[in-house]
Amino acid sequence: MNAKFTIALALAFAVGLVGCTGNVPASATVAPPEPTVTPPPTAVSTKVPPATPTEVPTLVPTPAATSEPTVWDIAQQMLSECANNSSLELVTSSAQDRYLDVLGQQVANEHPEFFSGASMMIESSVAGLVMADDGANPSPFAFLDLPPFVWEDVACEGYVIAYEFSEENTDRDGVLAGEAWVFYEVGGGEVPFVFDGQLKGINFTFPPVP
Repeated sequence: MNAKFTIALALAFAVGLVGCTGNVPASATVAPPEPTVTPPPTAVSTKVPPATPTEVPTLVPTPAATSEPTVWDIAQQMLSECANNSSLELVTSSAQDRYLDVLGQQVANEHPEFFSGASMMIESSVAGLVMADDGANPSPFAFLDLPPFVWEDVACEGYVIAYEFSEENTDRDGVLAGEAWVFYEVGGGEVPFVFDGQLKGINFTFPPVP
């Protein structure tokens, strides 16, 4: 083979190898890198959120203290509710005596605890023996301790009062102390001196001994 042709072929083969290996000749032009685009900063809102209103507590008014009913209040309530008979002429009638027996038995059936040595049970013929509040009597039931008394101008077919058996309540000074119950009929009275209503009891305490 011609020696010149052989050299030329070898050079051509060498150039082909350079292209296959990816080597870039020093004289090759390199494209400049694309500029990096920096995104604009996220806009920050300058609006100030509205202030949360401060919750004002609701003021709940304190209820006024309810005063306890006095013994006089209780007596007046009894007189307004009890089975009524306006004829005081019937105070000593046998019909009223029988009525008081029935009323006392009714209390004994529903409240046997009052029939003991620690309690005194009194059946009164009329609520007229609940004294009027003339400012001088210690309680509307003071007659039970045997002082002078005045009449209440209201007639009631009868009531039963239970109170403590104690020295204070038997010394005849007109002052009663301790806990008591008064029982009477309500919702009746259609037939005089017949128990045809319901038994009602009110619990109370006598005023302190002066």
